[in-house]
Amino acid sequence: MTSEQEGSSVELRVNGENHQPSVPAAEEAVRSLESKAVSLDGSGNKLSPENRRQIQTMGLPPASRQLGTSGKIMAPTEGHQQTVGGVGSGAAVGGGGPWPLQSVRQWGYNAYKCTLQLVSERLGRATRTADLETEAAVAALRESRRRYEALLNLASALTKHFQAMCDTQRVLADAFLDLARQEPPALATDFQQSADSQRALQRSGEQLLVALQAFCTALSTLVNRTFEDALRTVSAYEFARVEYDAHRGDLDALSVRPGYGRTGAEVAKAEELKRQYEIRQQKFEQLRHDVRIKVQFLDENKIRVMQKQLRLFQSAVSAYFSGNQEALEAALRQINIK
Repeated sequence: MTSEQEGSSVELRVNGENHQPSVPAAEEAVRSLESKAVSLDGSGNKLSPENRRQIQTMGLPPASRQLGTSGKIMAPTEGHQQTVGGVGSGAAVGGGGPWPLQSVRQWGYNAYKCTLQLVSERLGRATRTADLETEAAVAALRESRRRYEALLNLASALTKHFQAMCDTQRVLADAFLDLARQEPPALATDFQQSADSQRALQRSGEQLLVALQAFCTALSTLVNRTFEDALRTVSAYEFARVEYDAHRGDLDALSVRPGYGRTGAEVAKAEELKRQYEIRQQKFEQLRHDVRIKVQFLDENKIRVMQKQLRLFQSAVSAYFSGNQEALEAALRQINIK
C-alpha cells in the first residue's frame, strides 16, 4: 500500500457522513493506526521498544483520548499547541472546540509514513540519515546514565545498611546501659563503658549518614533530572530524524517519477511536499544542534557536581573510619551540611 493510499484509507474511516464521525469510527481509526505501530517488520521480528515508543507518540495525541460526549473530536485544553503531522501549527487552540478532521487525517498519515520508514530501515529498503558524531555522543550519554544509575543504587544500598547499623548501635547501647544498672559493680563499669562507646559510634555514624544522604541526593538529581532532560531532547531528535527521512524519501520518489509535474495539481503537490520536507529538515538540524549543546553542558555539570560530592564522600568516610571526629565535622562544614 502506498503512502497516498494509506492517507485515503484513514480519511474514509474517520470521515463519516457530513464529516461528523461517530465515536466508534474514530476509535477504530485510532486503533488501526496504533496497531500498525506494533506490527511485525515482515521478518517475524517485532519492532524494538524504542522504535515502538517513537511511533506511538507521533504527531497528535490519540483521537480516542479527545472524544467528547457529542461524538466530535475535541481540542486539547487551553494553551496547548495544536500539532499537525508532528509539527506545531503555531496557533493555540482553545479548549472545548472541535478538532478539524483534517488534522486527525494528517496525524494518521504522518504516523503511517514514520512507521513505514522505521520498518523499511529494518528491512534494508530505506536509507537513514547518519550523523556518526552525534550518534556516538548519544550512545556515550546513555552508557554514562546507566553507570551513574548503578552507582546511585549502590550508594543508596550503602546508606540503608549504614542506617541499619546505626539503629543497631543505639539499641545495643541501651541494652548495655540497662545491664549496667542491674549488674553488680564488677560488671557495671564495663557495661557502662561499652554503652558509651556505642553511643559515640552512633553519633559519628549519624554524621556520616548525613554525608552519604547528601551524596545520594546529588546523584539522584544528576541521574533523574539532568540526564533525563538530555535524553528527552535525544528522543525528540531521533523522532525528528525519522520524520525527516520519511519526507525525504517521499520527495525523492516524486522527483524520479516520469512525467510528473505537468498539471497544476501535481505541481502544487510537489511544492507542498518540498515545503514539508524543508520544515522537517529545519527541525531535525535544530534538534541535532540542541543535542550537542545538551551533551556538552551535561558533561560540564557532571564534572562540577561529582568533584564536589566525591571530595565530601572521601573526606567523611576517611574521617569516620579513622575515628577523627573533628575531621568529620570539618568535612561536613566544608560543603555547608549541618
